[in-house]
Amino acid sequence: MTISSTKNNRQKREEHQKKKVENKKSLRGVPETTYKEIKTPVSFSLTKTGANLIKQKSKELGISASAFLEQIARGEIQVNLAVSEEVKVDSDS
Repeated sequence: MTISSTKNNRQKREEHQKKKVENKKSLRGVPETTYKEIKTPVSFSLTKTGANLIKQKSKELGISASAFLEQIARGEIQVNLAVSEEVKVDSDS
């Protein structure tokens, strides 16, 4: 197995090492089948612990992190939203 180096000092994968990916451009604008809606890219900042917990829980359920968060938001996965005493929530917002 030979891996050549590129100008950015990153290793270039040989053809048989590359991940096979469908042409994503052909799926743009096509509604996601479960909810019949087009997905919107969003960004969140999480602690490493929070990100790892999302990855762990979604893996346990056999779904993507994106699907896991979608199902929580839709109430399909129940979560305990009790606010701890040390966290103050502004009720005016």
